[in-house]
Amino acid sequence: MGELRERRPTTWRRALAVAALALALAALLNAEGMHKSATSQDAGVKAGRLDGGDRGASRRQPCRLPRSAAPVAEERGRAGGRRSDRRGHHGSRPRPRLASVCTRARSADARRTDDGETEARAPGAAEACIHRAAAAAAWVAGDSLAEVPGLAIVRATGDNRALATVGDRVRTRVGTGLGRPDIYNWFAAIAEATREYRPHVVVIGLGGNDFHSYMSGVPEGVEIGKFPTPSWMREYRRRVRILLDSVTGLGADVVWLGLPKPDSPNMWPRFTALNALIRAEVGKRSKRAAFLDSYVVLAGKRGRYAEYLPDASGKLEKVRADDGLHLAPASGDRLARAFVELLEERMTSRVGGRAAAAEPR
Repeated sequence: MGELRERRPTTWRRALAVAALALALAALLNAEGMHKSATSQDAGVKAGRLDGGDRGASRRQPCRLPRSAAPVAEERGRAGGRRSDRRGHHGSRPRPRLASVCTRARSADARRTDDGETEARAPGAAEACIHRAAAAAAWVAGDSLAEVPGLAIVRATGDNRALATVGDRVRTRVGTGLGRPDIYNWFAAIAEATREYRPHVVVIGLGGNDFHSYMSGVPEGVEIGKFPTPSWMREYRRRVRILLDSVTGLGADVVWLGLPKPDSPNMWPRFTALNALIRAEVGKRSKRAAFLDSYVVLAGKRGRYAEYLPDASGKLEKVRADDGLHLAPASGDRLARAFVELLEERMTSRVGGRAAAAEPR
């Protein structure tokens, strides 16, 4: 046989290779813009099934608040053909296997390097490790207080094998909550997204707009008093219970972001009452749900409201917005780190100082 000679690629092959590389690089650099565009769309436009299927419509969702979450889980089993394992195995999603992978909760102050990688500029960016080979898929939903930590979770989980975000990744709606499903029906939206995206973890940040006395969707024949009378709290507890049971019934775990302490002394007692109610309901489902206390993560000295907190290097960084309520990007990074550490704690068990993969949900 004759000696084999190396053949050089022809000019058109080289051109195709260069074009493919350029397209891949362009897609990578434009990923954050694509995410921003996706998160700014209205849920009714992105999920047409929630508003009748008209992607161009901006109509409000009908108020459909079920008395029980059981029909939601049963419907998924019939229609989707992927009945959820009660231990949380999502259809074809793989069971977690032991592997140590670290994720970085990066600051919003980041830049793209020449090779397309994202580099954090802020010192002391937090790191935490997840012991899992198959990525844990997360999806974030909530009001305006959930937006900053949600985007921070995307930054923290977007470039590693341990965690991932799915679907539209972060869905937030200003001025919404569980009290007014006639304005935005989170019960339907979260159930639909859980069915469609099949996340392992749904991160919920709701309650910041729910301390008003009026609630829509109250069952016929039921009367409620003003916030926070026992009848009002009883109805709100029912809604929290429905939402938690709906998500866990569809096979996902829940991490509920607690309300942070605001600068207003009049608002904090209201937030405290809602936090206590939500924490109690989450605690009843501790195998499938966890409460992430934003107050503890963002509190200053002696538990006071703090606009600035020291970073890992001791330098003060702004953690709250100027309105005294919403969050600055640095606080999102702190909550993202706490979220990652919470998942690590729940997903792993330590035996003899070594991390072992925990039984999946």
